[in-house]
Amino acid sequence: MASMPSHRMDIIGRLTPTEIRHRYRSCKNVLERERWHILHLMTCEGYALSAAEAALVVGRTPDAVRRIVRRYNKEGPDALRDRRAGKSGRKPVLTELQRRELLADVKKRPQDGGIWTGPKVSSWVEQRTGRHVSHVTGWQYLRLLGFTLQVPRPKHSESATGPERTIWKKNTRNHGFHTHRSSSRQRH
Repeated sequence: MASMPSHRMDIIGRLTPTEIRHRYRSCKNVLERERWHILHLMTCEGYALSAAEAALVVGRTPDAVRRIVRRYNKEGPDALRDRRAGKSGRKPVLTELQRRELLADVKKRPQDGGIWTGPKVSSWVEQRTGRHVSHVTGWQYLRLLGFTLQVPRPKHSESATGPERTIWKKNTRNHGFHTHRSSSRQRH
């Protein structure tokens, strides 16, 4: 195994090693916690690691660790924040107004008289936006609006009728059958 370069990067003393350790230990965001972990490893009194050694511990490249340290030195503790927060990437297919329209339409029967499905919602989206979306996306919009798959439980062909069930319940009480465990069994 090749030896690691032993030079240490200087970390500007904006926070003490104890404060860095506290931020590392108390951070809830996984990405930010990893960045604080890197600084913690590189500022520990008595056994501070180099960028390459810290990279091995956290599973990053030494260059990535150096970029984090340089950013911290330049911008301070705020540089370690997760800048992705609130940025989910691609814009949603439907605007908030279109979602409300979809919700209003989904509460009514579809034009074909059946039930709303993923393919029907994706067709609705395509008609409103001109963008083709998959049937899965249609289903996801239904789920997002709070709808779930509702499939009635099949009725057994030989199940008892209501009056037959009532008679059965009365007969089981008369013969000492219980639907719960007997008290003697619970003692053991």
